[in-house]
Amino acid sequence: MTRLRLVPGVALALLISLVGCSKNPQAPARVSGSLTYKGTPLKSANLTFHTPEGVAYPAKVADDGTYSANEIPEGELVVTVETEHLKAATEAARGKDYEKRIKTGMQPPPSDRAAPAAPPPGGLYVKIPEKYSKPSTSPLTVKVTSGRNVHNIDLTD
Repeated sequence: MTRLRLVPGVALALLISLVGCSKNPQAPARVSGSLTYKGTPLKSANLTFHTPEGVAYPAKVADDGTYSANEIPEGELVVTVETEHLKAATEAARGKDYEKRIKTGMQPPPSDRAAPAAPPPGGLYVKIPEKYSKPSTSPLTVKVTSGRNVHNIDLTD
């Protein structure tokens, strides 16, 4: 009689393990790769995947220009990249008239030479074409499938 009591439990455990191991086509995907502008890694950019319905899924961009995102839906997605959020922090870190001083060959003021301002976290601002920042104008798309996906993204003019 004890063996008869175990049969339903073993059958249920077997069924759960079989269902748990099957591939779910609706499972979210993981996407990673490198993000570059003209071959140079972009640091701290905002990279976002957009569904045709307009739902946005952000990715984390690391200091070495690589990115990763989890829980991304399958399908053809538009990719946007934005760096303007770094502009103000970079200008503040460089100090007033930095670009002018560099272009004219002038030395930075003594206060800048003694203790240069630290760059904003993740790196300095890099201006990229505005077309990459909006889903309606970005030419970037990726096809995402279930599981792990690798898409290296290089922005050009």
